[in-house]
Amino acid sequence: MKIEVYEEYIKYLNFFIHRYGDVIKKNEPQVEAKQDILNKQYMQMIEYAFGFIQKINLFAIQDYQSQLLFIPQLIFYFNDVCECPPPPTLSIDFNVDIEALYKLLKNNTQITYNQNQYFPFLIDISGLSHGYHHLAGFVHRHKQNQFAYYCVSIQVKSQELNSKWKRFYHIPIHKLKLIYKECLQKNQTLYAFTADTEFTYYEIQKGFNYYFNCSFTGYEQKLKMLKALELIMFTNAPFKDITIQSGFSTYTTLKRTFAKHQIPLKEIPRLII
Repeated sequence: MKIEVYEEYIKYLNFFIHRYGDVIKKNEPQVEAKQDILNKQYMQMIEYAFGFIQKINLFAIQDYQSQLLFIPQLIFYFNDVCECPPPPTLSIDFNVDIEALYKLLKNNTQITYNQNQYFPFLIDISGLSHGYHHLAGFVHRHKQNQFAYYCVSIQVKSQELNSKWKRFYHIPIHKLKLIYKECLQKNQTLYAFTADTEFTYYEIQKGFNYYFNCSFTGYEQKLKMLKALELIMFTNAPFKDITIQSGFSTYTTLKRTFAKHQIPLKEIPRLII
């Protein structure tokens, strides 16, 4: 797997988690009474969002089958009063030193929160594992010194990195994304835009195919689909408004584009608590 592609996956994961965090924040008075719904929706959101990314083939990862490992409902309970709390009992094969993970989470300074509030987080635990490994989800402070982490585990194992390694394309992924953004801002076609850049039209198209498995135009359509997915999942806006805000010309075009990837719009969860 290309490391840059894994990093892009993590960025999208972080976005979706924080976007769902916004939904939770708006409904905080109701959340405490609906924890079961919250947990179910969170897992549904993660599974659907990343299943969606794979269905539309956003990244060129079709040759890799097992690099992303989703482990649902990985729950930790910690109590700061105890110096050596017993590790949580896990019903899955997590392959990470739980005590070392406990210390990492306990000393995490990324999150500041009040009791009975849910906060999104994304933590790199690669140092405790093999290859690239992240935990992502929400942390909930139940009591003064007791915390619960609702997590998914995303990992690329070291042997997969070694056996599937490819040299980076000479145009980095962040540069391609910048080129796309500048084309939109200048309202230019890619062909016209390349007249004033250091890269040729062919090089840029090849770069998009290398990282995103599609052309420049195909990448634009995938981003529109991701925007539509975000609005469907995290708002109660009508489809007419979603069509306009996501950049599709008509609702029929939106529906057909999703159907082409075998994604019925009616099956996308609308996660309003």
